[in-house]
Amino acid sequence: DSPLIWPYTISASAVCWRVSPLKQVALRNFTLTSSDPLVNRLRGIYASKIDGLELTDITARDAGGGLFVHDCMDSLVSRVRIDRLPNTGDFLGYGVIALGRTAKLLVENLWGRGCRHVFTTLGDERPDTTVWGGPRDVIVRNGVGEISGGFAVWDTHPHGYRIIFDNCLATGGLGAGGDAFQIRAKYVSLVNPVSYRAGGSGFQLDP
Repeated sequence: DSPLIWPYTISASAVCWRVSPLKQVALRNFTLTSSDPLVNRLRGIYASKIDGLELTDITARDAGGGLFVHDCMDSLVSRVRIDRLPNTGDFLGYGVIALGRTAKLLVENLWGRGCRHVFTTLGDERPDTTVWGGPRDVIVRNGVGEISGGFAVWDTHPHGYRIIFDNCLATGGLGAGGDAFQIRAKYVSLVNPVSYRAGGSGFQLDP
């Protein structure tokens, strides 16, 4: 009923699949940790192609990776605590990540420190990528984040649409890249944002 968001056509070898997603999956009251996150580089929770995902009361502490929400619809991530996730590459060290075509995601009461990003979106438009598309209609509400490294506390990648940060606070960040909010997606709204002691910019707007 409307033009495609992404210019990915048949001439560019576009294909599509009909997917029957999992429905109404809920994970509650988990603590995710690792004996050595620099050796055991594991993702905490990777949820993919779920309609009605709920992740609540989850702590990721001294672990490899956080919570990955990939191609999910109508999801809730609530009361999540991210505490010390080493940034080791392969998107490990990220707190909560909205990937690919995830849409209508509410993230509320997220608390995080000692990781690469407390929250980020992740998408791509290259045909061979595993996270094709861009997260859209995402709300991050009542978040508190603190970073000691040179990355943004609250982050968006260029492939994302209609992202709202509502009442989110960011503390810290070292060097030029230590931003509180790094906004690279389209149609992003910041409602009552707070940046404190950012090493880079309080609000980095850079596509």
